[in-house]
Amino acid sequence: MARDQWRRALDVFEKAREKGVKHDTIGFSAAISACNKGGMWRRGLELLEEMEAAGRDPNEYTYTSLIAALDKGGKVDKALELLETALARKSLKPNAYLFTAAIHACEKQGRWHDALSLSLSLSLTSLSLSLSLSLLSLSLSLSLSL
Repeated sequence: MARDQWRRALDVFEKAREKGVKHDTIGFSAAISACNKGGMWRRGLELLEEMEAAGRDPNEYTYTSLIAALDKGGKVDKALELLETALARKSLKPNAYLFTAAIHACEKQGRWHDALSLSLSLSLTSLSLSLSLSLLSLSLSLSLSL
């Protein structure tokens, strides 16, 4: 039952839109998060495009959810491209969740150089170096134990 909650969330989003609801950033982000849960990265990208076309600004949660969906789909290059897009937005405040999603995508594909580079970038965005290195270490430990 809980496995299909992401599908129900997308259905509610679409039905509301059919009834004329103009979704805000939170609504779009929730739908993109549902795409992440369902492994529907293509639909997540479509929703991001629709969101921007509707004049809604994606936030940290939007990008983190979509990067995680791309990670599940094995699309690390697209995830890194999306991270760059997010970081270029002046209104967006990078956070550990955003970077961690991208680091995890790199780790899953064995791209340790990229993961370390992102970890160091994370430390430069006002989070401590020890935190970013701890995240990388945890990610490496998890992958080695699997």
